[in-house]
Amino acid sequence: VRPGDLLAHYQDTGVRCFQVPRFSIQRKFSVGQWKEVFDSMSRIAREEPTVIYCNQIADTPVGALLRGSHRVNRLVCHLRLPPPETRQLNQIGLSARKVDRFIVANLNMKEAWSNWGIEAKRISIVPNAFVIDDYQALSYEGPKNDILRIGYLGRIAESKGVHVAIESVAKLNQSGHRCHLYIGGKPFPEGESVYLERLNRLIREFNIADCVTFLGHVGERTSFFEKIDVLLFPSLWNEPFGRVLVESILSNRPVIANDVGSVREILSEGAKSWIYSTTDELERTLRQFPSSWKEYPLDAMRESMV
Repeated sequence: VRPGDLLAHYQDTGVRCFQVPRFSIQRKFSVGQWKEVFDSMSRIAREEPTVIYCNQIADTPVGALLRGSHRVNRLVCHLRLPPPETRQLNQIGLSARKVDRFIVANLNMKEAWSNWGIEAKRISIVPNAFVIDDYQALSYEGPKNDILRIGYLGRIAESKGVHVAIESVAKLNQSGHRCHLYIGGKPFPEGESVYLERLNRLIREFNIADCVTFLGHVGERTSFFEKIDVLLFPSLWNEPFGRVLVESILSNRPVIANDVGSVREILSEGAKSWIYSTTDELERTLRQFPSSWKEYPLDAMRESMV
């Protein structure tokens, strides 16, 4: 928790909580960091908390140390990302055994971490929350002027599959199906600027500069969704929770998504025909969208999310 984020909100609801510094066990502690550890231990002794909460599994070694030093009742860890490909018997693997309860956002994440080695009975599913009032259900009348306006919103990173969106838009335009891609987001981490250059090179090679618009960071979601007819979610990795899927449906915009991670859990059964597994399926779905958009169960999906 960062100061000014949710800490004050928890305290306002009567939950007495405080923050301790985050420590990385993957590099040697400096003298100053050791002092912070001992200061945190002293504060825990004074405050006598009943729960220590870790925001990721990498924090559990220090969490276990702080808990053990003062016999705190419970150690809880929020698993926000998929597990690493291999499980190593290191400090993290050992400290995970000390955690009483793990929290994940959906069944997909629970199964992934259970397969990694955490007992399923120690994993609880707590779906991510949304402030519904922050999202306006925009009017929607489908594609207009014979141009399909496709949107991508998220990090510009290879694992997010932005190149798949660009390649699909290029093929559609080459086959006579006019479309325009709006890309909202920026490279993160900074090393992904190399990937951005790759995307720009693809655009030049396909000669579709007039068909792709980079919007940069999108802070205000409504203006983005007003620009598009359909959101494309081309992610290539095991998405723990595709927040933008929910944002799009709440904003009354259909979603076409790759079948990865939690996508099938987030999108209802009625949207299964809009979930693709291959680029051929994606391109076929995009070609058919201007004539089939009325079949998209937007109202039912939005009601199920609210």
